[in-house]
Amino acid sequence: MKQKLPKISLIATADNQQFITRIRQLHPDSKALWGKMTVSQMLHHCLLPLELAASERDIQVNRFMALFGPLSKLLFTHQKRFGKNLPTAPALVIRHEPDFEVAKLALLSKVAFFGEKGIAAYGNKPHPLFGKMSPEEWNELQTKHLDHHLRQFGV
Repeated sequence: MKQKLPKISLIATADNQQFITRIRQLHPDSKALWGKMTVSQMLHHCLLPLELAASERDIQVNRFMALFGPLSKLLFTHQKRFGKNLPTAPALVIRHEPDFEVAKLALLSKVAFFGEKGIAAYGNKPHPLFGKMSPEEWNELQTKHLDHHLRQFGV
């Protein structure tokens, strides 16, 4: 029998605090269990989609890929968890090595913002690939994404 995973939410108070605790457990020499990112790159990478979800950032996606957006959205929203080594939108690939403490504090601050604002933290801009999304869909996507990368680094 498959194990049923608990539903977590970035905007639920207890879950938000767990995300903050998990991020605080990271240190500059934390190693990925899979993938190519360093811990600093991962922290910065996780900040960008949260800024996108809050309508604080815009990114461009390949128009050809955008044709597959609705299908991709279904795949991402119907998974319990994101699998390992999924492709990353080029605009969200971090090629430099961010300062660990700066990246960590920025992500902690943004996660706390979502915990404080709740569902109102999500903006109303369409997702650059998936198109129109409800705040609940944004929350599900951001929760799964952040959880995926924290699991990538063993926290």
